Amino acid sequence: MRHPSPLRIALIMDCPLLQNGGVELLGRALSLNLPTYFPIVLVTPEPENCIPQSYLEVIDAHISLPSPFTVSAAANLVKSLRKQGVQLAHFHLGGTYSLKLRSYFRCPLRAFVESAFPYLITNHGVFGFYGYCGATQPLLFKWAVLPYFYTSRSYFIAKSKGEWMVSKNDLAKMQRWFWPLKHRFGVIYHSLMKPSNRLPSNSVRKKRFLCVGTVGHRKGQWLLTQAFAEVQEQIPEWRLTIVGRFATEELKIKTLAPISHPSILKKVDIIDNATDQEVEDFYKTSEIFVIPSLEEGLGLTLQEALFYGCACISTRAGGTEDLVEDGDNGIMVNRGSAKELGDAMVRLARDSALREKFASRGPSSITEKEMTMDLMVKKYAEIYRNIPF
Repeated sequence: MRHPSPLRIALIMDCPLLQNGGVELLGRALSLNLPTYFPIVLVTPEPENCIPQSYLEVIDAHISLPSPFTVSAAANLVKSLRKQGVQLAHFHLGGTYSLKLRSYFRCPLRAFVESAFPYLITNHGVFGFYGYCGATQPLLFKWAVLPYFYTSRSYFIAKSKGEWMVSKNDLAKMQRWFWPLKHRFGVIYHSLMKPSNRLPSNSVRKKRFLCVGTVGHRKGQWLLTQAFAEVQEQIPEWRLTIVGRFATEELKIKTLAPISHPSILKKVDIIDNATDQEVEDFYKTSEIFVIPSLEEGLGLTLQEALFYGCACISTRAGGTEDLVEDGDNGIMVNRGSAKELGDAMVRLARDSALREKFASRGPSSITEKEMTMDLMVKKYAEIYRNIPF
């Protein structure tokens, strides 16, 4: 039953709800659970007839995000939201400069500001400061446009009802970079975990290195395959399983190249179309989870692996440092180093007592930090209630 609140919220996703990235999975969880507290209008890039019935049964309405999402298209969206009785727009962004936030004149949020339509932002990934500009752009160009991009981003922070990060690491970055506005930032740990889903301690696991997530440059699976190729002869009974879709064909080639030799490839499983249940089963049946990322907002798959009792190896990649304490509930290595990653894999594969220690500590390390789906939803509900209009 819905909470009889007069406040109607629009959840606005800048990526398709039905993809299987971390932002999308969290968006799905919020869409299904926030209606317990508030009427929800869901805005996503999907056509209106492509949202599953299970969502339509709990949300008040679905609106298809205009494409391209220009300032004028955003002005029309504002009109649609007002017709739906929406009073607050909540944008879920994949990164600090998503949604053209680097450019005041091109950013769709300008229409919300000009229409005096309240909005807040969840920033799911505070990645490198120079993420505001394409990696291939010359350094001189980056420095030339930085003042404009920085000023634009600051403007939309100042006009918002607040911006929320998904890790303390990301919060510290935003408060450091945009220090004049640091009081406008907060943090909410995001999660899909429910305490009732915890596994019994005697679950049977395979000698498998598991990695879950979209296969992209930032996610670092290309480093993981390099590491496995180098160490697999030292631990011949261990396999590598990578679960996730390839972001590009180029990344597929780069990721598979180190393990292309038949003697190595036969020890590797690449699964690009696993269901949610299949992914959960991999967590429950794998000894070791490895996240080789270069940057993470939080590291949702790492959080899940810890919760399900995998012994974990993680790179120091931002939000992952909120999750793993080196030697307590996992092993931390420096990002970008296939050698360090491989050394940690060999160490943990050969030390069953250490694996048992990490597997035992992992679930409680997550619940102690209050990283559960129910608390995530409740904290957003509290934020909505306390926003001044």
